[in-house]
Amino acid sequence: MFLLRGDDGGYWAGVLLQLPPRRGTPGRPVMLLLHADRLDGSGMFFDFKPWLWGGIAVLGLSLAFWTPFVWSITRYLRRLTSAADLIASGHFQVSLPHRRNDELGNLGRAIESMAARLDHLVSGQKRFLGDAAHELCAPLARIRTALGILETRLSDTNPTLLSSIEADTTELAALIDEILAFSRTGNRQPVPRAVMLETLIREVLARESAELETEVRVPEGLAVTTDPTLLGRALGNLVRNAAIHAGPHAHVEFEAIESPEAISISVTDNGPGVPADELPRIFEPFHRLDRARSRETGGCGLGLAIVRSAIEACGGEVQASLHAAGGLRITLRLPKALGLPAST
Repeated sequence: MFLLRGDDGGYWAGVLLQLPPRRGTPGRPVMLLLHADRLDGSGMFFDFKPWLWGGIAVLGLSLAFWTPFVWSITRYLRRLTSAADLIASGHFQVSLPHRRNDELGNLGRAIESMAARLDHLVSGQKRFLGDAAHELCAPLARIRTALGILETRLSDTNPTLLSSIEADTTELAALIDEILAFSRTGNRQPVPRAVMLETLIREVLARESAELETEVRVPEGLAVTTDPTLLGRALGNLVRNAAIHAGPHAHVEFEAIESPEAISISVTDNGPGVPADELPRIFEPFHRLDRARSRETGGCGLGLAIVRSAIEACGGEVQASLHAAGGLRITLRLPKALGLPAST
């Protein structure tokens, strides 16, 4: 049997048949030729429709069977991805459904267990820093008291040496204060209330920016629901950071932008900025761009870490970028206040 396309555009089919013998004549083979305009011979050669409908039926059954299964996998994978992003951003309280008993379910339980261990580790580290700093306060206070008594007795003998020791103890006291502030910020339970944003910024500037040139651009009447103590601490640290790196006569700009979901507060200075590859790490505790810097020029590396801890405790997030005109821009993104009375 064969099937060929003819020169006229039609199709020829040939079937070899064996004629039976008749009246002593032996049987002989003959060729039956069929011609049709279409490939299926209008149903004479073969019929496409049963195969077509059968294929559609198999495809429909496959979709009905596999779609819920694939959807369940992709939905759970999206949840795993969201949980991993939360852990990477420092939020370790993740929760995943425990209905799955397959490999993905095991992966989800492993991620939850890892997040719980990381939370315990980070919380323990902050408690250790706070406890260590607290324990150092008492002997440091006794040392400073003893130095004050000694200074009255040896003031005429070697005042330079005593001044150097006093400067070291002052620096140590400031470092302990920053460690305590970092520990308390991370472990403090926020007390949110609606506050007028411009009023809070003005209070922080009155307290921190004695010689700084500042500019505040905040929409009139803009309020945000947050812990004013934590937000004020974050803004104060940013002002002090600008004073350290941009100098006492630095220019600091505050700008607030309102969106349907959140309020973004940008704090920009005109200092030297930081290298672009260092931006993701400047919020890490004790991270300093130049290890050779002294405390007076580079701080102890806790100022921006306190900023991030304070804002994350308020349910927000922090981002650093380089300003087009030079300098560093820190953006605080906080949940928007909706329908709450503002407190001034």
